[in-house]
Amino acid sequence: MEYCTFPIEDLTPRLYERAYAMMDSIKRDRVDRMRFEEDKKRSVAGDYLARCLISRRFSVVPESVALTSSASGKPVVLGPKTFISISHSGDYALCALSEKPVGADIEKLKKSDERVIRRVCSDAEIRYITEKNTDFRFFQLWTLKEAYAKARGTGVFTKEIKTDFVLTDNIRTFKTQQGVFHISYLIPGYIISICELHELKQN
Repeated sequence: MEYCTFPIEDLTPRLYERAYAMMDSIKRDRVDRMRFEEDKKRSVAGDYLARCLISRRFSVVPESVALTSSASGKPVVLGPKTFISISHSGDYALCALSEKPVGADIEKLKKSDERVIRRVCSDAEIRYITEKNTDFRFFQLWTLKEAYAKARGTGVFTKEIKTDFVLTDNIRTFKTQQGVFHISYLIPGYIISICELHELKQN
């Protein structure tokens, strides 16, 4: 498994045009319908980052990568059995690549929402969040749950997504019955989580 981040500010107008041209018509239409330019840039940057990661893995040019989306909008690589996950938040795009189902999430730290906390977190997780560093700890859990849901191909609010993470402030990697989880704090003000499922199953 590998992952990479990409600063949105590095997407120059020329690179934007090149990356946009690589996208299939469905993705271009989706980008065209976006209201805000920053959202368009994040979407194009995420797609471009995925193509670069795949092209590096298989020693091909990014333009030749066959990348499309499932009915639910999940990115799909056409060709060798490869799973990818794309995320973007604030000033960064993120892509994870694996031979197993993988989910990735990046979030810019901000004020947490108590209603969301109570909707997605277990009682034990809520105690962990409210003990101290509430916003930081919430986004630790949120990115983990989002990454797991994306690896499963479902939404984070889906009832079947039952997780109860036991964390510490500095945790980096841990395993559960569901898969292997990685957390990164390398970008100041952001949290990145990656989930790689144990079972090789495409959704």
